[in-house]
Amino acid sequence: MNADYIIKSDNIFISSHRPCYDGQIAIKDGKICFLGKNAIEWKGTDTKELDYKGKTVCPGFIDSHTHVLLAALQGVYTNLNDCQSEEDTARKLYEDGRNPADNGWIFGFGWTYHQWSEKTPPTKNSLDKFFKDTPVALLNEELHSLWVNSKALEICGINRDTPDVASGKIERDKEGNPTGYLLEFEAMKKVTKKAFDFGLDYLVDITKGFLTKCSEFGITGVSDIQYLCTDMAPVYKELERRGCLSAKINLSYPLTSGVELIKEQKEKYTTDLISINSLKAFLDGTPACGNGYLLDPYCNIPGFCSEPLLSLDYLTEEIIKATKAGFQVRFHACGDGAVRLALDAYEAAAKVADIKELRHTVEHIEVIAENDIKRFGELGVIPSVQPEHMFWSDLESHPFIEILGADRCRFTWPFQSLLKQNGYCGFGTDCPVVALNPYEGIHRAVYRQLNNGLPSAGWNPEQRLSLVEAIHCYTMGSAMVLHLEEKCGSLDCGKSADLVVLNRNIFECQGKELKKTRPLLTMVDGKIIFKV
Repeated sequence: MNADYIIKSDNIFISSHRPCYDGQIAIKDGKICFLGKNAIEWKGTDTKELDYKGKTVCPGFIDSHTHVLLAALQGVYTNLNDCQSEEDTARKLYEDGRNPADNGWIFGFGWTYHQWSEKTPPTKNSLDKFFKDTPVALLNEELHSLWVNSKALEICGINRDTPDVASGKIERDKEGNPTGYLLEFEAMKKVTKKAFDFGLDYLVDITKGFLTKCSEFGITGVSDIQYLCTDMAPVYKELERRGCLSAKINLSYPLTSGVELIKEQKEKYTTDLISINSLKAFLDGTPACGNGYLLDPYCNIPGFCSEPLLSLDYLTEEIIKATKAGFQVRFHACGDGAVRLALDAYEAAAKVADIKELRHTVEHIEVIAENDIKRFGELGVIPSVQPEHMFWSDLESHPFIEILGADRCRFTWPFQSLLKQNGYCGFGTDCPVVALNPYEGIHRAVYRQLNNGLPSAGWNPEQRLSLVEAIHCYTMGSAMVLHLEEKCGSLDCGKSADLVVLNRNIFECQGKELKKTRPLLTMVDGKIIFKV
């Protein structure tokens, strides 16, 4: 039988449990059909031979946590991350001159009032100066708050008579009128159910742009944590119908959607490239924004711990429902209080349902209490983490030092401790919170340094991962989180030929050189989707 491709390299990384080898990979009908020294018996007249001596061949990277629609929109609309004040942000959006989306809304991303000179939440007034008749919706850097103008509030019917929400906040002035600042999912979706109402062709076009970036980074699998009302399943199905779906897509629905909806969606949209198997809920915000739920008070806000967004009883009940229906649950939990709440809920559910097989997750885990780490292994709960979340400012001004204090900072982003619990973690980016680039995340997990190389030993150096461990988390680890390990995550015979050829031997890279790694070739199901 003749192979479609034979890839040769002296640095083929199958998985973390086997050393790199000098040999060949034969690919036929989208599957890996041979691994070894010489694939001569698979060579035919039509076989394409690709020689990548000196370059690493490894499984394609799998991002275990993204928000694809938001990332796709960010690729089209204005990035406001570098603005230094509310007024500057509104003006930049206006001067950027981006056209509205196909539904007439203008979008922007990445602002954060914590880095502005005034350090107060923005209001509709500054946007109204520039945008009187066009609705505007601007998502902050961490995707937990939305800033809108008066036109957006009018279209969405949000006024002084709009009831407050239980899990979120509609900011109001002294007269009770909405200011244009909405915090957390339940408040934000009052706008996004209108703002994110796009036509299918528009969604297909911008999602293709996002998938192109994936292939350019060697990302062959993506977990889309659906957020803020738009269902992307029809988009992926249409992309697949057009032959343009260039990654394996795993979809997660909000926990509030319910088990019956996800059953319907799974039956309707599951294909070889599309899988639907999980429900996601937010238990808190983030410590950096002051709404991450902590066990002990914020050091910079005496007596304040924030509050969980959902109750233990509700979470336990929903875990049991999902588990009995065969669906995974994924909890956003950044603060140590939220992480404990997630684990408490899983532990309560485990008394009446077998939760281990479904690999329920805790997402993010920015800080954890030391005695909660071992509970991941005891319960079979999987950490899904984002290494590049660690550093977004200089060490001297990193908010966690002021928020948590030195003692609790010892248990921030504890990758090595979490990895030991079940033998794997999922790695991702939370894109567009941080860039899609997996090499930045791998570098951060291995060195735990700022971009200036400090601290030289790394932040909490005992939590550093080896390069092999970090790549494993970004390949097989993420595949395990998404229940895709039978299809991808390692270069084993019979699995899909989802792989990436890197522009160097990545295992010879040191320091910042690691971040310069890029693909020469990306392949999904035996099809070349990117090639230099």
